[in-house]
Amino acid sequence: MRYKDGLAASAENFRLVLQKLTELGIPFTPVHYSVIYEYVTGINPPLKEAVDALIHSGHASSDQEMENIFVNHLVPEFLSQLNSNQEAVSRDLQNLLTRLSESTSSTLLNAAKFQEGLESTKSTLEGSGPLNSVDLLHVVKKTLVDTDSMKRSTSILEDRLKESQSEIDRLNKELRSAKIAAQVDPLTELLNRRGLEQEVDKCLLANFKKKEPCSFLMVDIDHFKKINDARGHLLGDKVIQAVAKAIRFSVRGEDIVARVGGEEFAIVLPRTNTPHAHIVAEHIREHVEKIELLSSKTRQKIGTFTVSIGLDTLTDGKDWHQSLDRADKALYQSKTGGRNRTSVFYDEP
Repeated sequence: MRYKDGLAASAENFRLVLQKLTELGIPFTPVHYSVIYEYVTGINPPLKEAVDALIHSGHASSDQEMENIFVNHLVPEFLSQLNSNQEAVSRDLQNLLTRLSESTSSTLLNAAKFQEGLESTKSTLEGSGPLNSVDLLHVVKKTLVDTDSMKRSTSILEDRLKESQSEIDRLNKELRSAKIAAQVDPLTELLNRRGLEQEVDKCLLANFKKKEPCSFLMVDIDHFKKINDARGHLLGDKVIQAVAKAIRFSVRGEDIVARVGGEEFAIVLPRTNTPHAHIVAEHIREHVEKIELLSSKTRQKIGTFTVSIGLDTLTDGKDWHQSLDRADKALYQSKTGGRNRTSVFYDEP
């Protein structure tokens, strides 16, 4: 566990973090709290340097800048925990293979002895003249003993193989879970940036082989900072979750959706040209406008929420990051054009 402060120290640190967040005009979110906690406690010098630079630049309240610091200076800490889990799984697998190898070697050794015994018995029976009853009984007993030993050895190997299969299934499940956890945003259960990178690379490889267009949408919740400031980060989280649900409702199963910032989402639409992508974007915008969140106290509807959307379409199969960047620029056009609208990227003259 990274933070091991006692109760009194935790309370004081919490007070200092809230004070600094208020001083800088930064909304209270898990990402912001983590960054400012490490800043005020001084346990992460590189992060402190980065935050100081951000404060001096006057952009400390930027969600994107704060998330960049979180990704660059805190995410590696969490990924190291994931790597530790993978190392543990690797060690378990090595131990399993060692035990399995030992069982196999033991069985092969017994099999060789069994073969030698059979050949010896065969030679005895083929020797000169018939055996007397005592010698014959001895041969039969020896064969029974050798057979029983071989049977036990193969039975042990069979049991070990069954155990190994169960163990391998467990390890495989743990690795899949670890991989999913590293690629999924816990708040929305959408892909995160890492998951987006991997899924888009796989998707576009097949898409551009067929020479089909692929469209990118960048979606941002309008006036989200005001929502957090006026209603608190708990409502902010609910808004993010509701918007994520509206986006999932508006796209196909093959489309890729990721949360790439505090209130920002990226959507990849394979086999979709600009007109069709614009229709999808408008469906998302309309579904978000219909979101109904109720106050936990009064059960009354809490306001109306909107999103701004930027769109770009990639047709040549080149770097998709550039297309996503163009969609982000189109998103800015929507923001400056009045919000709650979809803009298609165009090069400014």
